[in-house]
Amino acid sequence: MKDSESSKAPGPARSRGIREIRAADSHLDHRILRPAAQFIYNEKISGFLLLFCAIIALVWANSPWSHVYFALLDIPISARIGTFAINLDLP
Repeated sequence: MKDSESSKAPGPARSRGIREIRAADSHLDHRILRPAAQFIYNEKISGFLLLFCAIIALVWANSPWSHVYFALLDIPISARIGTFAINLDLP
């Protein structure tokens, strides 16, 4: 086998790139990728984040600045790629 073929990891090309970065023990892996993966896969932290955001939304909706909160509901959101488009709004 050639050296270049034996170093390739199985799987889609895009996952090989992450494996190569992680395998190199790079600064990016230690500072960003590992903490981000631990944060995403930790259910407790994700649950606390969801609870925190819900509390912030409740407080904001019942505060003197509630007009700003409810004005966000009237902002239309759209995404367009070529001829494909999605237009969303919250009634």
